[in-house]
Amino acid sequence: EGFLVRGDLREYMGERDGALADFGRALEINPGFAEVRYNRGLTLFRLKRSAEAAEDFRAALRLRPGFTDARSSLAAALAQAGDAAGALREYNDLIAEGGETARIFVDRATVRARQGDHAGAIRDCDEAIRVEPRYGRAWSVRGHSRDQRGDDRGALEDFDRAVELDPGDADSAINRGGLRGQFRDWRGALEDAERAIALDPRRPEAFHNRAVARDAGGDLAGALEDCERAVALGPELAAVWVTRAAMRAKQGDLAGARADYDEGVKRNPGL
Repeated sequence: EGFLVRGDLREYMGERDGALADFGRALEINPGFAEVRYNRGLTLFRLKRSAEAAEDFRAALRLRPGFTDARSSLAAALAQAGDAAGALREYNDLIAEGGETARIFVDRATVRARQGDHAGAIRDCDEAIRVEPRYGRAWSVRGHSRDQRGDDRGALEDFDRAVELDPGDADSAINRGGLRGQFRDWRGALEDAERAIALDPRRPEAFHNRAVARDAGGDLAGALEDCERAVALGPELAAVWVTRAAMRAKQGDLAGARADYDEGVKRNPGL
């Protein structure tokens, strides 16, 4: 168990290559150690090595049937890999076997929302709130799906509740800030963007929201700075390119604006 303990410690400290090496040594000594398979799967999942993570979670389940955490983590790895149908099968089986926790309902809701099934996502979040009314993430995910279905007021109420219950969650601040911008509550949008940046400065959506709020307040230079940061952190997001295109156009940089808009369209041809 020494390698398992050291691997866990290295994972906690962010030394993931070392953690993987220790978990590998532990499995050489005892290939039937389900806990090691599970913990190595978590490290691989955090490294976005989804297929390898899923294989470790499956191995853990073979070694210990009924290993609930391994089943839920397998579903998350499949979702990360883009296998939404596989993830939903795992979540459905887990819930059918009695795993009706708020987290599992919300995890399934998240996969449903990514598939565009916002009605199903809302039902799952309703169940999560029934099971655990103070689970902030359930309110946040439900708010997102309500927003996507056009229920802006209901979404804002859910985001307010999510921030109240879990003020340390960057997602809720990002979601509420974006919606406040839609309501032209620029002060509130700016506050939420700055809250999100303080909580997690790696989130491009937070810098994007602040850019929009700063621009609305007349701070074009600050908005452009935030757009640069958003593009650097999230070049895969169409919105950050389109917003920077608008800022560049305001500055008179029409060539730069056109180039940015074209980049946005590449990422989302529906723009």
